[in-house]
Amino acid sequence: MRVPSPLGYSSAQWLFTPSAKFRARYAKRANLRFALIIPDESILQPRIRADLKAHRCRHVVTASRRCVGFAIGAIRVEPRGAVWYLLAMQSDLAFAKSARVRDYVRGWRTKLFSHILDFACSSGAVALAIPPADEVARAATWWIGGARDKAPNSWTPIYDGTADQFGLKLASITEPLNLQIAPRGPASPCVRFYIRSLNHEGH
Repeated sequence: MRVPSPLGYSSAQWLFTPSAKFRARYAKRANLRFALIIPDESILQPRIRADLKAHRCRHVVTASRRCVGFAIGAIRVEPRGAVWYLLAMQSDLAFAKSARVRDYVRGWRTKLFSHILDFACSSGAVALAIPPADEVARAATWWIGGARDKAPNSWTPIYDGTADQFGLKLASITEPLNLQIAPRGPASPCVRFYIRSLNHEGH
């Protein structure tokens, strides 16, 4: 059963797209680009609609930047089959100054990851993986001037929390995967991932 947000909005108002368009250029190998968007603002309460005009997504341009949350990843073909690695998962609106907007997008990561999980399974992926928050922090290009081994507290539920919620288990992969999504950014090899095998029936 779908649980309504504090303002009574249903997540049915969010549309999942597996081909989101981004404002910035990313590495070609980052060929998984997902987003949850708001397809129609007219169904929203006037106050939410007004606040959303001032709080657009800075990354996704699909649906006029009405993006609730997004994820970028890469497919790697391994001996057992295609494994989908998520390299980044974020929401600009979840950190908006407007409390109404923050409440409206509450639950975005659960809804987004659930869609990605279903899509990976239906697309024939053998496993879905997501890195720990501290590994993502090491790959963040805006921290190049000062090394950081710890992610912001707000990132922990997005990565580690999502992995725990969906039953992904921390493991070490044999061949490192580069988490860097900027086309000219420094490589950030990673071997630690939360991984879940997909059986294409009950996931």
